[in-house]
Amino acid sequence: MVRSHPYTVNEVVAALDSLDVQEVSVAGVLQVEFEGNSLWHSPKSERKPDYESSLWAEFDHAALGLSMEQLREFDGRHVVASAVVDRSFTGHLSLWPGALLIRSLTKSRAGAT
Repeated sequence: MVRSHPYTVNEVVAALDSLDVQEVSVAGVLQVEFEGNSLWHSPKSERKPDYESSLWAEFDHAALGLSMEQLREFDGRHVVASAVVDRSFTGHLSLWPGALLIRSLTKSRAGAT
């Protein structure tokens, strides 16, 4: 599915079945923390309860060229991620609706997502 702009996290969650195993561009706020790596929908005012507006984040370190320590500079930042969608992986304790295998990251302007 080709798009000229990134998906929001909520759009990916709503389309997990049709986007499964596809590489997409997704905008959101990245959280980098032990047992909680995830991409969250932005703006917060549109978030659904609990983890319903987030996706577990796995990192393709070889493609990114970044260590976990280097990824921490993205924590809490608005980003656009190029990632492969995985509807069957639901993260630590199965709390997330699905996952992203993030292959590239760029910081975006706050509020632009």
